[in-house]
Amino acid sequence: MIVTRSTSGDSSEDERLTITWMADYAFRSIRPTILILTPGNTADCTVGPACVSLLDGIAELLGDKAYDSNSFRKSLRKDGIKPVIPGRSNRKKRIRHDKLALKDRNVIERCYCRLKDFRRIATRYDKLARNYFSALCLVAAVAFWL
Repeated sequence: MIVTRSTSGDSSEDERLTITWMADYAFRSIRPTILILTPGNTADCTVGPACVSLLDGIAELLGDKAYDSNSFRKSLRKDGIKPVIPGRSNRKKRIRHDKLALKDRNVIERCYCRLKDFRRIATRYDKLARNYFSALCLVAAVAFWL
């Protein structure tokens, strides 16, 4: 199961972080597998296909409302992936999704909180995107992989 979420923090930020998490529910553990730093004005639904293309064997994708677009849903279905993404409130036609599966996203939110336990990540001290991204990779390695 792949869960993807984006975080932009304050609206004045220059970068947006998109993290794709691989959930291993057999061991109830979760680890970040793909970290992508994009410009702050990039829509999440345009980055989603890039994240999905880097992983194999995805059965379903849990995402937040930022990934709600017809083209992204169509590309997921074309690849044989079940999208579990709630529709935005301004949609004219309601999108049905698996609410029970979407409840598992709280694990992802807890992992974001774990990353933000590190002050440098939460407050974004680094002015350069490459420095912030390298600090984020280091924190993710320490917090989840070691």
